[in-house]
Amino acid sequence: MDANETIEVRVIRPDEWAKVKAIRLEALADTPTAFVTRHDEAAAFPDDVWIDRANKGSQGEEQLTVLALDDGEPVGLAVGLLKAEGSVLVVVSVFIAPVVRGRGIGDKMFRLLEDWGSGSGAVRASLWVEETNGRARSFYRRLGYGLTTDRQWIPNDSGLWEVRLEKALRREP
Repeated sequence: MDANETIEVRVIRPDEWAKVKAIRLEALADTPTAFVTRHDEAAAFPDDVWIDRANKGSQGEEQLTVLALDDGEPVGLAVGLLKAEGSVLVVVSVFIAPVVRGRGIGDKMFRLLEDWGSGSGAVRASLWVEETNGRARSFYRRLGYGLTTDRQWIPNDSGLWEVRLEKALRREP
């Protein structure tokens, strides 16, 4: 059996809040400088915060949460938010566990988010990435995201900069 056959990429279900919490905490522990929220802050969130995120992320109204699951265990996460009156898909909280990187999971997660965004009226997608994260920048570039002139400090006391990338979303005829 192909190792990728056990990995399912799909929209979160409302009752999967604990999976969102687990993969988000793993992301914050793995790459603490890449995210605004610190691991200790997120670990202290009450369950109601995670339950609310799972509910909103499953509805696909103003946001969509995509999970990658390996035999039911979370190994990837990405969240899409509709901004600017729905014309922009903002992608946040992207993480793929190191043990499954390079297996096409990110492509599948982004395909779901971008299809949802364009189907919801978004004409472009935007995201921020820590500027020295070459692996992530290469991945986003491969997906068609181009560098903008926007650059800012990551508001997490890391002293690092992030850059904004964006791409036009295809419109269905």
